Amino acid sequence: MTRMHLTITTALLALSSLASAADTPVTTLRAADAGRHVPVRVGGEIAIQLPAVPGSNYTWRVRSHDGLQPSGPIEIIADPARTVGAPGGPQVAVIHLRAVKPGKASAVVEQSRDGAGEGSNYLRYRFIVR
Repeated sequence: MTRMHLTITTALLALSSLASAADTPVTTLRAADAGRHVPVRVGGEIAIQLPAVPGSNYTWRVRSHDGLQPSGPIEIIADPARTVGAPGGPQVAVIHLRAVKPGKASAVVEQSRDGAGEGSNYLRYRFIVR
């Protein structure tokens, strides 16, 4: 195999992996979705969007996860469901998870005051992974 063929083959493999990642939709959940069983695929991305108030010293974190893996840092973004483009509008904390094995999976997230340890607001998310 020549160097040119090797380069083309490598590029095609890279593009095919990007296409398969783009084919997997992100399951987006809110606080109201806590407690119900949500179907997701193995390898599927999950984004949990929870209310965030900048400057309140309260933050969200993943307290436990079974059958799921954190897949990125928690981000604070403008709330896509309520923002009209004005700065300083409602914001959400986005928790990124990935389903790693078939079966039942769950995650418990909590909202706690920075540095204060245990949280005061807990939500449990449940998944059926296929």
